[in-house]
Amino acid sequence: MISVIEKDYHGETARFLYVDGGVESAVYLNPARRNELILSYMKKIAEIIAFLPESGQVLMIGGAGFSMPRFLLDAYPAMRLTVVEKDVHMLHIAKESFFLPDDERLKIAEAEGSAFLKQTDVTYDLIINDAFLGPRPDPALLTDEAMVLMKSHLTTDGTLLLNTVMSLRGKGAFPGIRLRTNLENRFLYVRCSRCQEWKMEEEDQNCILTCSDRSLPIHF
Repeated sequence: MISVIEKDYHGETARFLYVDGGVESAVYLNPARRNELILSYMKKIAEIIAFLPESGQVLMIGGAGFSMPRFLLDAYPAMRLTVVEKDVHMLHIAKESFFLPDDERLKIAEAEGSAFLKQTDVTYDLIINDAFLGPRPDPALLTDEAMVLMKSHLTTDGTLLLNTVMSLRGKGAFPGIRLRTNLENRFLYVRCSRCQEWKMEEEDQNCILTCSDRSLPIHF
């Protein structure tokens, strides 16, 4: 179920996009703050990108309400951004309710992520995998095949940012450990950054996995 809800957020009116109970996008209605990020995992992605070399060609898989693309286009004037979103209904919501940017630097592909990667020969400085089905990552974009496809479309020094949900300790940690091990078998450097540090490590939480064959800063 998809719903768009407006509510007060720290003294400002904000609009939130919920999909099956999970928040996938948020935007301030105040035009002066429209390009600011609200969600913790998006802030973490922005924090990581700030430590990376500036990217020219960027691919984002999963657009939802286009909160992250709007921020990136505003923050990085030289960036060329392609966003892959498979749900045409989501694109309508982004346009009608979340101020979908009208920017010549933005290309939108209505396609499933792996299918898009199979049909393009473009390589990217940065790939952001933010494909979710409600509150959980899209499993189709976490397979071995998907990881191979994403790495094959990175430049030599390119970086993959993978937004996922995982627990870091306890019985529920195995899927996250398996995913990280898979990535460590494909990239020379893999870092895990928590987005919700107030949670216990045994709880499921958003984490960003940063993967590259270029040495990564220790800040994350």
